[in-house]
Amino acid sequence: PPPGATSILIFASNEAGQALWARTAAEDRVRPSAPLGLRFADTDTRRWFAGGVAQVDVAAGEEHVQGYELRWGLRGAGDSPPSVRDADDPPLAQVPAPSDSSPSAVHIALPEIGIPVPKDASLLLALAVGLGGARSLPVAANFTDAAPPTVPATRFDVGLDTNPAAGVASLKLTVHPGSCDPNQQSRKGA
Repeated sequence: PPPGATSILIFASNEAGQALWARTAAEDRVRPSAPLGLRFADTDTRRWFAGGVAQVDVAAGEEHVQGYELRWGLRGAGDSPPSVRDADDPPLAQVPAPSDSSPSAVHIALPEIGIPVPKDASLLLALAVGLGGARSLPVAANFTDAAPPTVPATRFDVGLDTNPAAGVASLKLTVHPGSCDPNQQSRKGA
């Protein structure tokens, strides 16, 4: 639409004249510039839940940016970029674009109660949102669940004391670590 236009008008006309037939809002959907970076560390220690605050480096040109949002993402195949897991789902969290041009980043907090982590989600994505809901290309951060291991240490070996002094021990301890095997505990998330 031309600059300043707010509506699209449709007129019906015949030999007798012209009449307004329909009117609808005009909205220019411009894809905004993508955010420049994303940092996130999960702080929810429950398995299959995420919590915390993401830091999103704002887009280089924010003239078409109205806000920023977080979504779950999937890795692209080969050289393909990451994609939004389910575009029909609402965003995990969102914030309006900064009102002044000085911030280089915005902080987006996930809900305090935590959010379920979908089984196939491996990335957290940040997107800029523009006029008419147009979204930028995503910027991604790997998602690592902060839950403790599901499988305990498999073995703990204590070597012989090599220090002959009484009351002092010098020995070798070896711990064979456990794991965070997702098959060891049922999924609580989506």
